[in-house]
Amino acid sequence: MASQAFFYNAIFFTYALVPDELYAVPQASVGYFIFPFAVGNFLGPLVLGRLFDAVGPARHDACTYAASGVGLFVTGTSSASRC
Repeated sequence: MASQAFFYNAIFFTYALVPDELYAVPQASVGYFIFPFAVGNFLGPLVLGRLFDAVGPARHDACTYAASGVGLFVTGTSSASRC
């Protein structure tokens, strides 16, 4: 839990540097990029909590990792096609 919290905070609190430094997004607009993370952090436990209890932790974790892998694959292939 400690390592997860450490890495999550390290990424989340330095996330504003990415749009600002790499994509020249004005500092006043960086909050719009962080807002989806805040919504996901709030709604995730509310939406997935009952599903976790109904389906079971092992199957829920496997489906979460599979969905993340598919999302990463789609993102990677769409990014690679633009290069």
